[in-house]
Amino acid sequence: MATKSTCQPENPFADNAATDQDVNDDVVEAAAAPGFKKYLMYYTASRFHARIHSGSKTSPATYFLQSSVSQSDPQYLLRRGDSKTSPMINFAYFPRSSRHILLGKGDFRSQPESRVVGEEMRRGKNLMHRSDYQFGTPEGSATGQRVEYEWRKRMEVRLRTIYDCVAGDGRVVAKFFSGGVSNWRKGAEIEILEGMEEGLEEILVMSALAVWASEGRAFRSIFSGLGSANKES
Repeated sequence: MATKSTCQPENPFADNAATDQDVNDDVVEAAAAPGFKKYLMYYTASRFHARIHSGSKTSPATYFLQSSVSQSDPQYLLRRGDSKTSPMINFAYFPRSSRHILLGKGDFRSQPESRVVGEEMRRGKNLMHRSDYQFGTPEGSATGQRVEYEWRKRMEVRLRTIYDCVAGDGRVVAKFFSGGVSNWRKGAEIEILEGMEEGLEEILVMSALAVWASEGRAFRSIFSGLGSANKES
């Protein structure tokens, strides 16, 4: 699926600091659920990017999430490694004119000029503060057949959201836990079912990060609206 759009990209919780060094954190992490592997996302000091570690923050970063400020390019780039120079493997693009998201594989710069191509990740209509996200991909399928996945919001506690990713056959294949808006160090936890093919696992990680970004952008929009209302009153 292809689309071309301008957008106003923004990191959900970015500030204006200039350094990308890690923020110190001494939190002892809980183990992943049985049968799942855990990824932990910690902001860089600028909070504009993040490093994603497998199992523990003390382990080397497996992925680096880069936030872009371009108006026409994907805003969130997933790189395999620990820096902005690591290879780009997936990306998420938020078109300004749509409530949905595009998930892309590989380096978007290798795609046709002036186009962003990817799988549409559809955001459901809000219902009692619940937004679910659906997408499909042939990644991980032995036959190349497309499989549908849905991120389902399970609960929200003190502005910290929890999602389950459910495959078409009903299995929970991933879990997402936001760090919460008051957590200035850890952005999220992601759990992936063990034994997943690497391409599928990385798409699931990218889709979880897209949910994180979407929820953060929505949260900022709410408070931006409240601020405008207060100025008018």
